[in-house]
Amino acid sequence: MNDRDRLTSLLKELFRFDKAELDFGIYRIMNQRKDEIEKFIEKDLVQTIDKEMNQLVNKDKELLEEKIEKIKNEAEELGVDFKDSKKYQKAKEQLNSLSSSTNIDTNIYNDIYNDIYRFFKRYYDNGDFLSKRRYSKDEKYAIPYNGEEVHMHWANKDQYYVKTTEEFDNYSFKNNWVTVNFKVVQAEEEKNNNKSDEDQYFLLKKENYFDYDNENKELNIYFEYRSLTKKENQKYKNRNTQADIRDKTFDKLENKIKKQTKDIYDLGWLIDGDKKANPPLKSQLYKYTTKNKSDYFIHKDLKGFLNRELDFFIKNEIMNIDAIGTEDEKSVDSYLNKVRVIKNVSKKIIEFLAQIENFQKKLFEKKKFVIDDEYCLTLDKVPEVIQDEIFEEVLNNKKQINEWKVFFNEKIETKDDLFINKSKLFNERKLKNLVVDTKYFNNDFKEKLLDSYNNVNDEIKGLMINSENFQTLNLIMEKYKGKVKAIFIDPPYNTGGEDFVYKDNYQHSSWLTMMENRLKLASKLMANNGVVFISIDDNEHSNLKKLCDEIFGKNNFVSNIIWQKKYSPQNDARYFSDNHDFILAYAKNKDNWDINLLPRTEEMDERYKNPDNDPRGPWKSSDLSVKRVTPKDIYEIRTPSGRKVLPPQGRSWVVSEEKFEEMVEDNRIWFGEDGNNVPSVKRFLSEVKDGITPMTIWTYEEVGHNQEAKQELKALLNEEDDVFDTPKTLRLIKRILRIASNKNDIVMDFFAGSGTTGHACLDLNEEDDGERKYIQVELGNYFYTTMLPRIKKVMYSKEWKDGKPQDNDGYSHFFKYQSIEQYEDTLENIEFESNNLKLINNYDDYLIKYMLDYDTKSSVINIDKFKEPFNYEIIFTENKEKINKKVNLIETFNYLIGLKVKTFDVYDQFDRKYKIVSGKKDDESVLVIWRKTIDLDLKKDKEFIENKLNLDDYKKVYINGDNYVENSLLIEESFKKLMLND
Repeated sequence: MNDRDRLTSLLKELFRFDKAELDFGIYRIMNQRKDEIEKFIEKDLVQTIDKEMNQLVNKDKELLEEKIEKIKNEAEELGVDFKDSKKYQKAKEQLNSLSSSTNIDTNIYNDIYNDIYRFFKRYYDNGDFLSKRRYSKDEKYAIPYNGEEVHMHWANKDQYYVKTTEEFDNYSFKNNWVTVNFKVVQAEEEKNNNKSDEDQYFLLKKENYFDYDNENKELNIYFEYRSLTKKENQKYKNRNTQADIRDKTFDKLENKIKKQTKDIYDLGWLIDGDKKANPPLKSQLYKYTTKNKSDYFIHKDLKGFLNRELDFFIKNEIMNIDAIGTEDEKSVDSYLNKVRVIKNVSKKIIEFLAQIENFQKKLFEKKKFVIDDEYCLTLDKVPEVIQDEIFEEVLNNKKQINEWKVFFNEKIETKDDLFINKSKLFNERKLKNLVVDTKYFNNDFKEKLLDSYNNVNDEIKGLMINSENFQTLNLIMEKYKGKVKAIFIDPPYNTGGEDFVYKDNYQHSSWLTMMENRLKLASKLMANNGVVFISIDDNEHSNLKKLCDEIFGKNNFVSNIIWQKKYSPQNDARYFSDNHDFILAYAKNKDNWDINLLPRTEEMDERYKNPDNDPRGPWKSSDLSVKRVTPKDIYEIRTPSGRKVLPPQGRSWVVSEEKFEEMVEDNRIWFGEDGNNVPSVKRFLSEVKDGITPMTIWTYEEVGHNQEAKQELKALLNEEDDVFDTPKTLRLIKRILRIASNKNDIVMDFFAGSGTTGHACLDLNEEDDGERKYIQVELGNYFYTTMLPRIKKVMYSKEWKDGKPQDNDGYSHFFKYQSIEQYEDTLENIEFESNNLKLINNYDDYLIKYMLDYDTKSSVINIDKFKEPFNYEIIFTENKEKINKKVNLIETFNYLIGLKVKTFDVYDQFDRKYKIVSGKKDDESVLVIWRKTIDLDLKKDKEFIENKLNLDDYKKVYINGDNYVENSLLIEESFKKLMLND
């Protein structure tokens, strides 16, 4: 392969041509403009290089012609024949050489292609651009540094981490009747031997890699994700490793399926293919391995990064400044022309690559649509004015009644079952504990419920969002910015297992990028007197500490707490038994954060006695001396018995002699019952602080251990398998919330896992009569299988055993839960408009700079769909399937403008619904009006709005679509601007 072909091949990889079969994400988008991009790579760039070279040759010709003319003039002045001049002959020879286009040095061409190839090859790694600056052609890397005392840098800094573990752990696809699952299981020999500096691959599990459930029509294929053994390394040496493994995997599975003769009808479609398309199983294997082996990051400023690196590359590796003054020094002219070509061509490629990266960045940063929006509440939270109507619907809903039976062992069949002994008085216990979930009801039920509250925001005490956490933090920013008092998170510990998916050879930098992205958003959500607690172990503790110093500031470091997470030694540990985790605490502004004391225990108070019946109550003696030598505080004390006492050697009394006499007079010095003891100070229980200052070591006796946390989950859910390896106990999280929050604060957990933080919030509110609100964010499917059932169950009962309630004294509570669009969903919804190329005047600029934005502008946010705002649909992934699903524009817009919703009203008018939301943004009253605008009489629309609503009460009035209402703001304009961060 020559240098030109090698560069072309690399560019096709950079522009995703090597994955043209893939139909997801950025690959699907790039495939829609494949022809234009291919032309750019194979023709336009070559023509650009030729053009640049010809321009340089023409410029050299002009310079030589000027030189020849000058020689002629000098010769004429001297009266000699210029043709005899050696200078003339040499210049003429150079001009004749340049005049022949075939004599342009092919070595220069090869050098140009090779240098451009080397530059882009260095920074590109399987879908990502990484910082790999070198000082020279030698293996010496350089990092950006601005003179700070301590500088933290990692390979993926200034990028977004965009992976999740969801499709790594369990990837599914189906045809009309069979579901196929690719599942990752940890290789036994790899559990304690994960090496982050070795590439890892998807290989079939060595044994029992295939099982088919004919009854449920479900096929499971099991993979190990690990580095290769020595034997496997030899087998796949010098080859496209994962592609080879994938082909071998397909061959093995194909043979296995063919042997499943009784199931061949169900499974045969997986291995059927033709010349035009791979068999479905092979295509899905390709998609799965690619999805999890590449595209881990999006650069925040790829253009700036590559342009800076290009200048550095040229100065240090092409111009080779180090060679000046040595025998390797070349004539400046010999490489300056080449440098101009390399720089101009490379900048063109950079511009195109930056367009693609910026497009992905725009979609990743775009605030996402709310999809599902549901509510859970105990029956006592239903306003009395609609109780009869709501209860009637609830009791007629079989799905809701069945959940009560399954979750709570409650058999409620008629309204009479809610009464006390057939009286017509409601059983308050049942109303307080039975939980209604609006997902079982139609939209009218939900609207009727919300319509009945005077202040919706005040009623809702919890928010749970099923989403990747970066997207959630980004979406809720405007509403909760500066309002969250306490954050606790338990992020993946990055042990090299399945808890965190990282790019090969970049385990720690992948994790740091993921954490930095989220902590930066979290810091903006924190109140000025807020604090964050982060649980971590030894794997990333030192990195996390440096990262938090950078984000929150070293001066805002509060504490490094040690939690004893195990109650006994781990005897199979190789070196030391790992019995603790760390919990790092950082304040938003430490000067503004006041720590809450922990409550005193009865045991502490029992240490205070009153042997002398002091009227001030119980007291405890403490040492009168202190470990310092202060001459003025060393004096003789005479006890009531006549004994003379001095402070011990190397110590002084804690008070001056004058102060001591005052304390004796006030009966604050204790000499013992016989008056002969060394004096001590009386500390009265009535005068000590209401609580105790937290220490930095938390034992399992105080706050529990991992096993206790697992037992808590098992008691609630009766799950045999440990869904979570290191869950946190209720006592641990309650202590953190007690220290960090007050009764009316907002607390948050955006790695919510099993939902312990929400549970702890309910417990703590019950203990101190608080009104704390919680926000929990979790992407995994256990949002629905663990976290949501957990909160519902503790609303019914505080005590559980083997999944069964032990009492019916739960919590009266009302919370909202939502799912939102994900980055992959956004990519899935991108479509190119009909070919606009014929309308483009400057095709080169369009292709390189604007194509993706211009041709997809209507599919990121389709403003035309706002004409029917309650029917706006997108393609959304649900239960591993892509479906068309309605988005909730109302809830999405409420987040975008940061609205605290007060009322939600629905009116039927002009054969359509008017949905009216009122609330506050900071101190401004805001009204938002939604309705279908197709075939709407705008005069009647205006009349209805102005007669029904007192618009003068609101600082801002938003309305979707065309309207005649004066001074109103168009929802579409604000929606697009805020959603795209314009």
